[in-house]
Amino acid sequence: MFRANIERKGKNTLGLYVSMSGYSSDALAVYSYSTPFITMDGLDFMAVLDQRIRLDDLLDRKKRHASQTGHCYLPVTEVLSGAE
Repeated sequence: MFRANIERKGKNTLGLYVSMSGYSSDALAVYSYSTPFITMDGLDFMAVLDQRIRLDDLLDRKKRHASQTGHCYLPVTEVLSGAE
């Protein structure tokens, strides 16, 4: 339902799916290609609150990752380590 709501919007619309406790591998597999949203979890928010990364920088990196790979999930640990 979430995906359908986003896809009805404009081409440049991107949703934000938030789960403080993370995502199951099954949930991520469903949206592993051509996703209309990005994800954030508790570790992402902790990195922002700990001032290890700015929220706008993290969102920009996640949007770029989704655009380049089609995958909704990019862990903040990969962003901070430069592994993305």
